[in-house]
Amino acid sequence: EEESWGDATRAPRGQIEAELSQTAVNIFVAETTDKFVAGAIYTQFINSVSDVDRTGGAADSSSIQDDCGQVLQLLRVNTRARSSADHAETIGVGSLLRDFAIAFASNSNVEVVCAVTRCTGFSAPVSLSTPSSVEDYTKYVMSRWARGPDSDAGLSFHLKHGARIIKPIPNW
Repeated sequence: EEESWGDATRAPRGQIEAELSQTAVNIFVAETTDKFVAGAIYTQFINSVSDVDRTGGAADSSSIQDDCGQVLQLLRVNTRARSSADHAETIGVGSLLRDFAIAFASNSNVEVVCAVTRCTGFSAPVSLSTPSSVEDYTKYVMSRWARGPDSDAGLSFHLKHGARIIKPIPNW
């Protein structure tokens, strides 16, 4: 997580440990030919995209998990590309993992794939308890959406591959 995300978008260690303890979370790992872990993508099955609204944010994402769900939710992508200059094979591993998860979904009776992405260019923490921060975050997301997918790397990661923004979700 530390090698993948900046301070403002990094998930707390406890949240990641909780996700790892969930046996229903599907984790796909990419390795280089010399067994260097280049990245991982965490996914879970849920019943409906609208279930995401029932959570208190990323820390509570497991509350909507359902083994029989027909929606594959991409929870997190971590890559070591930022810290592994000596491993050129890690470039693009996040896209490779995302594409693999989508291919997995197409072979798993999944109706739709959804994700809540983190905006890499938004530096302030967003809390539901602070309406102004939620408003600032919403303005940021919508302005980037209007400018096109290249205006934020986090949004671009999904938008350039067919995703669409439904709405901003704070605390993710």
